[in-house]
Amino acid sequence: TAKTITTTGYTLGGTGAGNYTLTQPTLAANITAKALTITGLTASSRVYDGTTSVSVSGSAALSGIISPDVVAIAGSPSFAFDTKDVGTAKTIVTTGYTLTGADAADYTISPTSLSANITAKALTVSGLTGTSRTYDGTTTASATGSASLVGIVSPDVVTLTGTPAYSFDTRDIGTAKTITTTGYTLGGTGAGNYTLTQPTLAANITAKALTVSGLTGTSRTFDGTTTASATGSASLVGIVSPDVVTIGGTPAYAFDTRDIGTAKTITTTGYTLGGTGAGNYTLTQPTLAANITAKALTITGLT
Repeated sequence: TAKTITTTGYTLGGTGAGNYTLTQPTLAANITAKALTITGLTASSRVYDGTTSVSVSGSAALSGIISPDVVAIAGSPSFAFDTKDVGTAKTIVTTGYTLTGADAADYTISPTSLSANITAKALTVSGLTGTSRTYDGTTTASATGSASLVGIVSPDVVTLTGTPAYSFDTRDIGTAKTITTTGYTLGGTGAGNYTLTQPTLAANITAKALTVSGLTGTSRTFDGTTTASATGSASLVGIVSPDVVTIGGTPAYAFDTRDIGTAKTITTTGYTLGGTGAGNYTLTQPTLAANITAKALTITGLT
């Protein structure tokens, strides 16, 4: 600071110069240290973890030394993001580097220009179970349980909000079918450092049972068999519009026993389902009823 500047070279001229001498001026000014930059380092981006820690790789080297000055880098460096929060091209503060060598006093170290990203941490939702149901022609789904967030870094305040909606991947029957969840959101003062992975659940859609209507069991006289019959036109009950399901097959009817009785159960077999929508249904064979009345016997052999 205020370093002496020696001046030479000024001279006097003119007709009266011989009567004078010249005192060269003495000035002063500063020579400030040259700032050297550090090269060779690369910072790594990472996911938010609630700290300012950062990983830096490479080999530090000095740029800007004036030859033949002897200056080297030394010290125990420490690196840290400027804040703990998510961001792009965030500044990394470097401390701990020092200069050594015979000419180190003529230099300083410029702040490093390192930067990297802190990306939001993904939180998941636990505590939910998909609910199985019977086929109804829609993808509507539901879940039971109490939703909670997994992965929050203490002491961050993050809450689960929103209005969730659940949907099966398709409307058709299946086992362990994927349920997609939408609508959950994050709240709380720490929410900005996180993203939310909506939960993916699973449950079953089971086939819907169709029943047969339009048939009436036919009463008959005892004949020693369980053979039965029915009248009417069979139709399906319970089809979800606009599914195409038809009734087919070759029905067979049988009384529960061969003996006489009133409103005896008739078991039906043989009806089948057809049509493009049949795969989402099962068929409950109809159970009918009718009477077997006593057979009248006649007496012969008498005169």
